[in-house]
Amino acid sequence: MVEATGGAELAHSVLSPLLMKDAIDFLNFVLNEEEKKLWLSLGDTWSKSRMEWPTDQFIPPYIPRFRNGWEPPILNFGNVPKEPERNQMFELPSKPPEPQQESRSFPSEYSSVRDPAPPDG
Repeated sequence: MVEATGGAELAHSVLSPLLMKDAIDFLNFVLNEEEKKLWLSLGDTWSKSRMEWPTDQFIPPYIPRFRNGWEPPILNFGNVPKEPERNQMFELPSKPPEPQQESRSFPSEYSSVRDPAPPDG
């Protein structure tokens, strides 16, 4: 893309989405020196996570929009780990949470493990 557009100017205009820290760490690990130089030339929005971004600068949420106007539905990624917000990074709980013993019992019809045979049989 950089070659097709004649430079990194188009990439510099992209503000959203910011990459997650895990993605940035991964790129730092797998890119060779030439690739890393190109990646860093794209600008800060390609190499800084939301946690590293200035809190006073608004970065709009990313919503892909296609030429025909279609937008994908908003999906709920409830089980996907989310990068902590900057203000949550340094908040300490006032009191450590109490350990909780959780007992779960499932009805026998949902159990795939059968009780072992009695020792005498």
